[in-house]
Amino acid sequence: MQNLWITISKATKKQPDAVALFDPHCGASYTYRDLVNQVNLLASELQECNCPILGIYADNSPDWLIADLAGLASGCCVVPLPTFFTPSQLQHVVQDVGMTHLLKSKTPDAMHWGESSRQQLDNSPFELLALEPVKKSDRLPPGTIKVTYTSGSTGTPKGVCLSGEHLSTVAHSIAGALQKESIEKHLCVLPLSTLLENVAGNYAPLLRHAQVDLPGLAQLGYSGSSDLQLPKFLASIANSSPGSVILIPELLDALINGAGNGWSVPTQLKFIAVGGARVNQRQLDYALELGLPVFQGYGLSECGSVVSINVPGANKAGSVGKPLSHLRVHIEEGEVVVDGPHYLGYAGQKSPQTQLLRTGDLGFIDAEGYLYVNGRKRNLIISSYGRNISPEWVESELHTIPGLQQCVLFGEARPHCVALIYANKEVDSVELNTAINAVNQTLPDYAQVKKWHRLSQPFSVSDHTLTPNGRLKRELIESRYKHEIDTMYHPPRDDFRQQEGSTTKLTFVE
Repeated sequence: MQNLWITISKATKKQPDAVALFDPHCGASYTYRDLVNQVNLLASELQECNCPILGIYADNSPDWLIADLAGLASGCCVVPLPTFFTPSQLQHVVQDVGMTHLLKSKTPDAMHWGESSRQQLDNSPFELLALEPVKKSDRLPPGTIKVTYTSGSTGTPKGVCLSGEHLSTVAHSIAGALQKESIEKHLCVLPLSTLLENVAGNYAPLLRHAQVDLPGLAQLGYSGSSDLQLPKFLASIANSSPGSVILIPELLDALINGAGNGWSVPTQLKFIAVGGARVNQRQLDYALELGLPVFQGYGLSECGSVVSINVPGANKAGSVGKPLSHLRVHIEEGEVVVDGPHYLGYAGQKSPQTQLLRTGDLGFIDAEGYLYVNGRKRNLIISSYGRNISPEWVESELHTIPGLQQCVLFGEARPHCVALIYANKEVDSVELNTAINAVNQTLPDYAQVKKWHRLSQPFSVSDHTLTPNGRLKRELIESRYKHEIDTMYHPPRDDFRQQEGSTTKLTFVE
């Protein structure tokens, strides 16, 4: 990883006074010369403190990225901690990885870290906590320089161990894919603990000698772990006027909503990358009509974040782009398989013994080399009639309905499909019923939603039904809403209303 830092620091020879990092909220600005000096000073302090496994727990800011780069430059293994994790999840990470030290903001928090000492640093606004020794040893594969934690399908975080060489390779490939676009500024709108933003939104722009804007999450309009104040979010993008942003599908929906209601898309915005879950092509087409330059991509933490991406001049509708230059992707029995550098293993588990990574995603590659991803292999629904149905396919069709924000399809070993749906309160259930019925007419009979249940609250990271990048935790959702799902297959007579007068009879619950 030091090689990546050395490459970034070479920017000082070309444009030492150009802005590298900027906080739009407080106006804090770092030139490339400042960045190199600050990283090197903090790295020296960390080396003196002997921090083999260093956690970072803080809000988005230039100081977060400086701490991350300093940790990597000093030879620490860096573990970004999501601020939306619960205390029990944070404690699991500390124990699971064998964390020795923690950089955190001085703001009090509810977490008991079990520190043995605290130290005020000369070259960082964060305080350094030395944690009580963890008895576990050899938790990480040799060569691990960063551990990124996913929240796991059951809420227990899972640590993906990555090498410096791997992260450097991915960052260089992303930077190379966008080199022709001359993007001068990137705005980070995802938590920096998210590997995608960390690699594609931090390292890759710095390799291109671009500016990275790093406002705090509250300044971006985030409230808690999942709520978003749309006017604040749109204002942040307008004020920054970036050349690029990275979004998950729900944030893309927010931008589409804003642009559809009169928000002016910044003229400098050239590249909106969207990933994390499948996006319906009609949504992407509508976004383009509104002036949103959206490009869909695909990736996994195990692959260092990005596997493939559409870019200007190489963008194909329905695809997730061509694989990055350092990877080779092929299909085995319908499953996407990645050949090339990937993770070293999971914290506390044996390392994989092959360069081939079976992703668990279903897809295909066309004659021009574009990758298409249709859903998760383990999510595949096989109806009681033997029909194979990708839930992501049907869900993406339902997402074209105005006001429908979230939906989950079920139907494994059942005669037909049902869905849990969350929609804006302004959307009348009868209107929603009609819209779902219209979508059904575009689907084959075996994939149509015969009944659905309207939820009063959305799925969220805080209730563990969504991963940090917006993916549904299907098994947990199915378990939590078992009664509602079973009721749709065996409804009490008075609990449902029937929509008559169409080819598909559709019923729903308020």
